[in-house]
Amino acid sequence: MNQDFKKLKVINEQMFATALFIGTLIVSLTLSYNEKRNIQNIKPLFSKKQAKKIAVANRIAVVLIVLFYFYIDKENINIAHEKHQDDHLPKLQLVAEVITIVTALLALYITVKSNNEFVEFENPNI
Repeated sequence: MNQDFKKLKVINEQMFATALFIGTLIVSLTLSYNEKRNIQNIKPLFSKKQAKKIAVANRIAVVLIVLFYFYIDKENINIAHEKHQDDHLPKLQLVAEVITIVTALLALYITVKSNNEFVEFENPNI
């Protein structure tokens, strides 16, 4: 496979993953708005049970997106090897991705274990 084609494929994958991540941010914003309405005694968009299910699904989506980014980072290392370029920075990015995976898994665990108090943990900035 042509190296330029591989690089374009990786860029397209990054764009797709970024669009998915923006979607999770919108879901997080909607859940925060839902909780705000609830606190203000305005009819919320979702019940507590629905909001919790949405929050857990959103966290699972974030974990999957982060794993997809890990795959993309591995592809970047492969491209660097094929081009005989230094792979120090792509490897460092891979380490950062592992830390992000751990963070995303921890956030998912907290959301699953919370007792309908998911908003305190609904921080989309993983």
